[in-house]
Amino acid sequence: MKIIMSEKYQMDQDTIVVLGNFDGIHRGHQSLLEMARAEKEGTRRAVLVFTFQSHPSHDLPGRKAIRYLFSNQQRIEIFEALGVDTMYSVPFSNVKNIPAPRFVQEILIDHLRASTIIIGHDFRFGAEAKGDVSLLKSICESIGIKVVVMGKKSFGEERISSTRIRDAISQGDLLEAEHLLGRPYQLSGHVIHGKKLGRTMGIPTANLEMRLPYVVPKFGVYFSQVFIENQAYYAVTSIGLNPTVDQRIHPSIEIHILDFNEDIYDTQVRLNLFQLLRKEKKFSDLDELIHQIHRDIEQVRKMVYKLRDL
Repeated sequence: MKIIMSEKYQMDQDTIVVLGNFDGIHRGHQSLLEMARAEKEGTRRAVLVFTFQSHPSHDLPGRKAIRYLFSNQQRIEIFEALGVDTMYSVPFSNVKNIPAPRFVQEILIDHLRASTIIIGHDFRFGAEAKGDVSLLKSICESIGIKVVVMGKKSFGEERISSTRIRDAISQGDLLEAEHLLGRPYQLSGHVIHGKKLGRTMGIPTANLEMRLPYVVPKFGVYFSQVFIENQAYYAVTSIGLNPTVDQRIHPSIEIHILDFNEDIYDTQVRLNLFQLLRKEKKFSDLDELIHQIHRDIEQVRKMVYKLRDL
């Protein structure tokens, strides 16, 4: 997959352009990409995703900056797996003041050579988000460029959206998030040195550092799976402030990997969160905490055995 990070880049072939923020690349986004692949079939055109290097909320005054679902590297890998030929990712600040008609002509038509443009029904673009589906159609269809508009995609009674997924994760509903994403919710980061309290209790943990402002899952203990150099291991993951043994200000992510005792400091790992086992709790003493952690581990082992029997 080709990755382009300049709004002045000139494509050398006609393209099928899919527009969106694509945070999480959820099932609604996946439907847009399915439509693009169908448009490409039997042609020499490239499927091109137009997106931003950071969410627009990080560049708009007065807007609360959202927390990300995935890192940019995760987006790249998912796009490639879903058949995207080119990811065109530019800083939102570089294009936010371009009037909508000029954005269509200069970027989508002149630079990207769009022959088909695919968008969601509520997509907006251009300076002050004044561009909408009607404007895009009126500009493009008069010069023979096809515009395909995807209707609202729902799961249950509500629309699939990145906001809905963030809310589910914040509330600890990882099963809901997985249904909306079409895959387990995954965090990514480096293993860093912690206080090694888990090791002194006979329950070693890997501490995960995340530099990106991810959405913060509900504090508690999770059934999870960690990927280390493409090898998968089941795990018990604690996310929170560790109120029994610590006076933390910022939450930590501590992963106890089942049947694993290797040195993985400074290793980049991926962490799938499957299910919240229990909320974070302050225990009366360390012995009560250790007893509960062993119960958590046993619960996860039972869940793993059940999965293997399916």
